[in-house]
Amino acid sequence: MWESAMEEELINLLTGKTLSKENKDTLLWNGDKDGVFSVKSAYSTLSSQANNASQDIFSALWLAIAVPKALFTAWRILLGRLPTFDNLIRRGVVVNSPLCVFL
Repeated sequence: MWESAMEEELINLLTGKTLSKENKDTLLWNGDKDGVFSVKSAYSTLSSQANNASQDIFSALWLAIAVPKALFTAWRILLGRLPTFDNLIRRGVVVNSPLCVFL
């Protein structure tokens, strides 16, 4: 299914383009105004895409019909703020509890 969408996108990108033996192939990076790749431009490009995607996710989350407690928990999960075992370890919290079977 997703392959079809990618194929259609590729066909749309190639429509109207012509190949020429006279022109030299060059690499061009769209993430920078000069067309030159850098880690900084890649980070900026990926960050802006992630911010747009996360805004869409949060918008959809708050429009969902669910119990507010469930929405709040989902919001905390998306932000990585739920006190899961790995989050607690990353924050330096020592977790040694006989009550938790997942440790």
